[in-house]
Amino acid sequence: MVNAARRPSTPGAPAAPRADVRILNVAKRRVAVVTDWGYTVAETNEGELRLRDVVEGPFEATGRCTWNNLSTGLPVSVTVTHVQATMIGAERLVQR
Repeated sequence: MVNAARRPSTPGAPAAPRADVRILNVAKRRVAVVTDWGYTVAETNEGELRLRDVVEGPFEATGRCTWNNLSTGLPVSVTVTHVQATMIGAERLVQR
């Protein structure tokens, strides 16, 4: 798991948390990322995510937001539907 702790990109500037893409349903455009506080489940609106991609962005609240895919350098528009899910719960939510 990538540490979701905030790491400054420049001295004194807060950085967004990071997470790993762990569960993916390409057909339904659903994804779950693992963070230090559980799984965040989202639906992708624009952009692409793959298993094991590292993303940066807000993972703590539901709603529409943009994650930065650090693996590709491209932004991904998502709608976060669930936060702090368990692994089993995230698998069910992504696959349903």
